[in-house]
Amino acid sequence: MPGQGENSLTPSPFGVRQDVQGNGKMMNETAPATADQERLLVILAYGLYLLSFAGGFSLLVGAIIAVVRKPHALGSIYESHYRNMLVVVIVMLAFGGMLAAAAMAGLLNLLFAFWAYPTSLFWPLSLSALALPVAAFCSLFLGLWFYWRVLRGFILVLDEKPY
Repeated sequence: MPGQGENSLTPSPFGVRQDVQGNGKMMNETAPATADQERLLVILAYGLYLLSFAGGFSLLVGAIIAVVRKPHALGSIYESHYRNMLVVVIVMLAFGGMLAAAAMAGLLNLLFAFWAYPTSLFWPLSLSALALPVAAFCSLFLGLWFYWRVLRGFILVLDEKPY
């Protein structure tokens, strides 16, 4: 009988199971996430990644979801999706940082080249003019790679397949 000697736990909508034995003790046992809940979180994170073109905040929130939920998805098909999301964020941050550093170096080159060498007006401009198409190509390639990985993962999670 549930009220005599054995623990009977009722699930809560917040994932915390509560003791209904009546002895006043609260159980701190969290219910494991079901596959549907995990799938919903993966879809939400991919959706936030797709909205990141409007600003980086949604990408940050999606990455936090991926970091927090990845240990809970070990051994399931959703683990590969979380890993994909983390790889995308790390690569975007690394290459974005390198492009920003290159842009800053080019700007500093332009500013100080005229000051140090006022007679040579063309070589700093030619270096910057060569660097702009390379930076634009790298940015375009990085953006296409980002959306390819995210859209492919989004479609695969809708089909309930691993990445």
